[in-house]
Amino acid sequence: MLLFVEGPDKAGKSTFIKNLVEDFDFVPFTMPYPKDLATQVDLSHYFLGANTFLLEIYKSLDRVSAFDMVVHRSLVSEYAYGPEFGRQLGIVELCWWLKQWPKDTAFVWIDISHDVYLKRLRNAPADQLSLRDEEVWGRIIWRYQCARGIIQQEGKCSLFVDGTANFETQFESIRMMLPWDSDKR
Repeated sequence: MLLFVEGPDKAGKSTFIKNLVEDFDFVPFTMPYPKDLATQVDLSHYFLGANTFLLEIYKSLDRVSAFDMVVHRSLVSEYAYGPEFGRQLGIVELCWWLKQWPKDTAFVWIDISHDVYLKRLRNAPADQLSLRDEEVWGRIIWRYQCARGIIQQEGKCSLFVDGTANFETQFESIRMMLPWDSDKR
């Protein structure tokens, strides 16, 4: 199974993934991010290419070994955040990309409120994009919600997790709905 973990900054994605890797032997994958291209308008095309490359890796693996892979963010995050940096990934590209993935692909959305984000930000370094601004936050969350609808329309598993809950509660809330062999868990 391939599991994409999505959500706004400071939602708890990295912690959730760390726990999946430690407790359930998921193989982690983080999309490489070219820091020197951060201001270039064509970065959306880079992400499309990187995600397509990940798809080729995933399809070429020996499926008999039946391991589970978890990915920290995907092209969906570029769809949500890109316009705030002057980049635009179109809905057509997002839909095409989603159609490429096998049926055992799932998306987990870790949700937090803007207030929780602001509290967590106090103990973290400054973010590249100021999500302190509620208007910016609202636009990003709106685009994530649009992406959720597209993902569900494409027939992919889409699950929600409370970013303020502990891992056991988070995992239990999605365990039975994930497209994996339940005997393994």
